Amino acid sequence: MFRRRLSPVSKMVLTVAHSCAGECDLSTVPTVFGSRHGETSISFGLLQQLSSGAPVSPTRFGLSVHNAASGLFSLAHGNRAPTTSLAGMRDTFFASLLESFVILATQSEVQEVLMVCADASLPEAYDGFSDELTTPYAVAMVLSRAETADLRIERREEASPSRSRRLPDALEFLRWLLGDCVREDFVSRSGDWAVSR
Repeated sequence: MFRRRLSPVSKMVLTVAHSCAGECDLSTVPTVFGSRHGETSISFGLLQQLSSGAPVSPTRFGLSVHNAASGLFSLAHGNRAPTTSLAGMRDTFFASLLESFVILATQSEVQEVLMVCADASLPEAYDGFSDELTTPYAVAMVLSRAETADLRIERREEASPSRSRRLPDALEFLRWLLGDCVREDFVSRSGDWAVSR
């Protein structure tokens, strides 16, 4: 029903979220959706239409909002559980991870959270304004109280000297999580994130 209307980022989000069906009940799990740029390609197209005097599609506008993917997921799975959609600039992945941890720590009835982070490439017009690589990606994880008990996230306000990363933080985190390293530092302009197990 939605497939024709979906942007590339929404398609990626729904695909990776649906891949978690074997790990949790997609109709009841609380969700956290993170995206630094959200539906920028749709918003940019709408702005171009407005500037040329062309009419703007209400449907396209409805799919341009930052929580569009969250709403589409909820509709597709009949999920009425709480959901959060957030953008945290370069810290979006860790803000989403932290939000998921907070939900697990503060809501005793919640045993697991579906966290999805995704971004698509920015429209070419934004090339001069981007401060990081905008590789298209989507990551979904089911975080449970038991499985996250040994994971630690630490935030330091002073940023370390910048280390270049080739991949978005979400993918670098997965590389760390699936590897053997006990601790990893992630550097951003506003401070460092450290994860350990």
